[in-house]
Amino acid sequence: MCVLISYCYEPIIYITNIDSINSVLVLWQVFSESWDVLRKRLENTPKDVPIYTFCTGGIRCVKVNAWLEKELGFTDTARLGFGIHGYMRYVEEEAARSGVNEKELSHWRGANFIFYQGTPRELPEGGEEEGE
Repeated sequence: MCVLISYCYEPIIYITNIDSINSVLVLWQVFSESWDVLRKRLENTPKDVPIYTFCTGGIRCVKVNAWLEKELGFTDTARLGFGIHGYMRYVEEEAARSGVNEKELSHWRGANFIFYQGTPRELPEGGEEEGE
């Protein structure tokens, strides 16, 4: 079993076992409301269960993982460094280096909301950003 927490556009907690993945849409309006939701949702979760977090740019996950360890006592947390934005940048760089299409390299499915542009960003087919 492991727990995967998305702090992207729609917050979701995924509870995974070998045979299945159950997702729970977590309803909060602002980041600070998530603490009570996480406390309640994870209250019966063993403290040594791996918890993985990801978010748009990585900052919220740093905070969440520190809180999970300090406040709730979890001992095995990890995050996607630099978030989905960093992962997409990695895929772009790897595609340019290897000549392989970004969509073939990436395991990400969906859009990534970029706050300063205000529109979801998807991996482009040919290597250029949409709107450039």
